[in-house]
Amino acid sequence: MSRLSKDENELSRRRILSGSAVTALALLAGCTSSEDSPTSGTPTPTSEEPTETPDAGGDETTDPTARTIEGPINDVPLFGYTQARTGARPDQSGPTSGVEIYWSADLNGNAASAPTVKEGTVFVGTNQGTGSDSGHRYAFDARNGSNEWTVKGGPVWTPPTVGEDVVYFQDPILTAVNIADGSKLWEFNTHTASTTPLLLDNAVLTGGIYSVDAQSGDENWYESLGRSEGIASYAAVNDQIYASSQEGIQALNPSDGSVNWTYELEDTQSVTGVAVNNGSIYVGTGSTYTGSDPKLYSISTSDGTEEWVVEPPGYITNQITVADDQLFYYCRQQAMIAATNAGDGSLQWTKEHGRGRSPNTVPVVVGDIVYAAMDDTLYAFSTDGVERFSVEIGGILNTPTVAGDGIYVTDRNGKLYALA
Repeated sequence: MSRLSKDENELSRRRILSGSAVTALALLAGCTSSEDSPTSGTPTPTSEEPTETPDAGGDETTDPTARTIEGPINDVPLFGYTQARTGARPDQSGPTSGVEIYWSADLNGNAASAPTVKEGTVFVGTNQGTGSDSGHRYAFDARNGSNEWTVKGGPVWTPPTVGEDVVYFQDPILTAVNIADGSKLWEFNTHTASTTPLLLDNAVLTGGIYSVDAQSGDENWYESLGRSEGIASYAAVNDQIYASSQEGIQALNPSDGSVNWTYELEDTQSVTGVAVNNGSIYVGTGSTYTGSDPKLYSISTSDGTEEWVVEPPGYITNQITVADDQLFYYCRQQAMIAATNAGDGSLQWTKEHGRGRSPNTVPVVVGDIVYAAMDDTLYAFSTDGVERFSVEIGGILNTPTVAGDGIYVTDRNGKLYALA
């Protein structure tokens, strides 16, 4: 492990925004390199003027048949539903039958993953490439799809994370924006777009792996976990951070990033994000690209000892969902949703649909229903594998977000759909 000091890396990682017109114009013109950073060692975030002018919105919802969702809309402020990244809310409920599209919104670019929802607003980011001006950040009314604000910036590849009054978007730069109008508050350069920010107390975990002050954007600490591209995701439970990386599975102290234990995986080149429940960490490995067999692990949170390891029915994509005593995951190569016993890894059921064209999909569980997007169709199954409904939507779908009576899902053609 190598720890980098704050002073050594401040200018190369962090671009602080001033309220001056010169800085604003430079950023809007696409000058995003570290050379644009101020030379002061005590930078301050922008508060006078946003460096990106939010669009008042209103043009993105193009569906002339849009209807209003009348039922309750629950908050889903982060990918994975909880800090443990379980992907499940068994204490809530979602639609179980008669589901239809209520509204849709056109997005200027490919929506990379799941939207998030907070206080009746849906947040989503898009990407059209790798340039500093090749993405958008959106806020939509969750009930009727009206656009609340739009901000252009760098490409967004992962779901946004929503705090109290701030939304955090991750491209190679972690960006904090005002939840009310999308105006930029601060930025922090993590040099990777592969992670989804995780709020933990007053800090944002991001990159590979940084702890950043959630209000100011100042760095708290940095712990190197191999190449930043090797970080799949983090989870946080009981004052521990759990991360998957090229180093394996690691438990870190949230106060300073020190590593408490490491579990070495056989294949660290293709590892899913971690999900934590009831004292166990669940993670999958293996890929046809690396030639390694698929593996599904259960690892103890207390000391990193292996509880069991099995070979699942296919290569697990992205993330495992855990609800009560079951694990659910998507195997893209087999175009399959699978359910496994969380206690011993035994396979319970599988459902094969489509042709495996959904690279960014993860099943989610709300109440006793498993919601899964496969190719262009949204499916719902009971936790024992009985299909409850299916809705053909359009393009290749990403992970759905179930927020009470509303289901929100993006596709790779650049559309956001709301179903109820």
